[in-house]
Parts: sequence; structure tokens; C-alpha cells
Amino acid sequence: MTRKIAKYINVLVLIRDMTHKYLFAYNNGIYNDSEAYREIESIKDSDITRAVVLGGSSENFIGSSFAIPHLYLESKNEIKEDRIYRNLRIYENLINLCTGKLLVVGNSVEISSKDSFEDIMQRLGAPIEMYNQPGIQTAGLVRDYEAFHLLQASVHWFNRMDDKDMKRAEQALQTFVVAEEMGTLVNPHTKDTVRASLYLSAINQLADDPIECTEYHVDHCEVCGKDNISHQSVGHVGQIEKLLRDNFTGDNVEFGVKFIKKSYHRVRSPFLHDGKLSGNEKDGQWSSPTALQFEEDLANYISTSRRLIRLFMQNSALGGRPSVNGKL
Repeated sequence: MTRKIAKYINVLVLIRDMTHKYLFAYNNGIYNDSEAYREIESIKDSDITRAVVLGGSSENFIGSSFAIPHLYLESKNEIKEDRIYRNLRIYENLINLCTGKLLVVGNSVEISSKDSFEDIMQRLGAPIEMYNQPGIQTAGLVRDYEAFHLLQASVHWFNRMDDKDMKRAEQALQTFVVAEEMGTLVNPHTKDTVRASLYLSAINQLADDPIECTEYHVDHCEVCGKDNISHQSVGHVGQIEKLLRDNFTGDNVEFGVKFIKKSYHRVRSPFLHDGKLSGNEKDGQWSSPTALQFEEDLANYISTSRRLIRLFMQNSALGGRPSVNGKL
């Protein structure tokens, strides 16, 4: 019996030692929360067994009086290149969605496999006056205080979507983040049409596919020679309208639906099909008389796509129940 127990203990020690630990610091971000750290669920189908986002000390960064976000991960397998997206990037994309801040590639912080999370918090955790500043707003239109609480909920919703909706949310989220990244490039005002098209595409990616009409089709066209020609009873724009109405409530829904539908035809399609720049980039952009209006429209695309991705995940996780908070 003693040998069996000893063998069992040795196996437990081996399993524990096989856990891979990672810590990433995002020096351009801000951790502003009532809690020193937030436990996050493991992403579905990932190798992660534990995930924690924490406020790390930023004393080493001159001029910073805020804690910076750190992501601590424990994985049952080594995170190799072909698994980085599932194990790390989805967390980073959701952090961007919830905080309004695009994270640059995280700096890997060296930790020992023997370090417990408590050891890491004691060594790197920021003091409360740095990580908890409720009177400070740093992310523009996005309320970033306790945004990591929203991250907890967002990962929870993400994990409870069915496979079809999860794929849609992943694609829309990735497209959204690419648009955000373009805003950090040199001369971002010369890329506004591209960014706007990506935000509108993220919205489109959440919508259902167009519906083909089953009542009427042409068996054979004598002009072009094609057989079984049909048409769509509901196209992309119609499905986008349904998506918006299913997720948003409030007095501005009618205006929002018309605005996004018009923008799909005015901004996204002309750029994708013909390369037309609706942001007046060829006319100097900021010096153009219509530039201010386009900048306002772009802000609305960002806000709408950000909120819609969150609401889509929430409503999908809840079984499609309409939201009472998704005001547009």
C-alpha cells in the first residue's frame, strides 16, 4: 500500500511539474480596477488551465502612475506557434474589446515554474493606489474602470456560444482588432476608409448568410446560358438589419439601422469592389470639408461594432434572448 501511495504521489508531482507557466506584460495598457487581479475562464478548446489578469507595477516606466495589465497563464502543454492564437490571442483580442485599448505584443516576463501565483503577485503586483483609480477615465468613449470585470463576463459568454456563433464572433473580433491596429500605424488619417470598411465588415460577419429565394428561379437563361438562376430574398444588408434589431434596443434603433445600412453601400462596398476612398484621403483628409463628418461616422462604426460583438456573444450564450441593455 505504501508503495502504491508513493507512486501515486510521484505521478501527481510529475503532472504538477508539467504545467507550463507564462506571464505577459502589456506596457501600453492600463489596469484600473477595484480588484488587484481577476480570474478568467480558460478559453474553450485551448490548452489553458488557469488564466489571471492582474495589475502589475509600472514603476519602471517613467511618467506612469497606473498599473499595467499582466496576463498570467498556466497551460497543460507548451504554447507553440500553431497554438498561440487559441491560447493567447483570443484573450488579447477580448481585452482590447473590453478596455478600448489595443495591446501591443506582450513582453514575456521571466518566471520560474516553481513560482506560485501568490509569489508573482507579491513581487510584481501594483499597490492599490495605482491599480484602483475610479475617478480616472483613459479610454475615450469606453468606460475602462473595472473593464476587466467585463472581460470575465465576455470570456464566460464566449465559451458558452455554440460552435457556429463562436466562429462568427472570433472572425468579427479579429477583424475588429485589425481595424484597431490600423489606427496605430503612421498617418492613420490616410487609412480611414480601410478602417471603416473593416468595422462594417466585422458587423457583417456576425450576421446570418443571405437567403436564397426558393419560390422563383429561371431554369435556363437564353442570353447567358446559365441554368437554375435564383435571387436572394434577403441579402447581406437585410441580414445586417435583422442582426441590429435583434441585439439593440432604445430610441435610436431606427436611426442606427439606417445609418449602418447606408454606410454599407456608401463606404464598404465601393471600397472593396472599386477601391473608392470615401474618407476623402485623396483630398487631404483632415483639410477636406467633409472630413469631420467622416471622422464622426468612423467613431460610430467603432462604437457600434464593439458593442455589437459583446451583445452578440452575450445573447448567443443566453440562448438568443434579446438584450435590455444594448441601447443604440
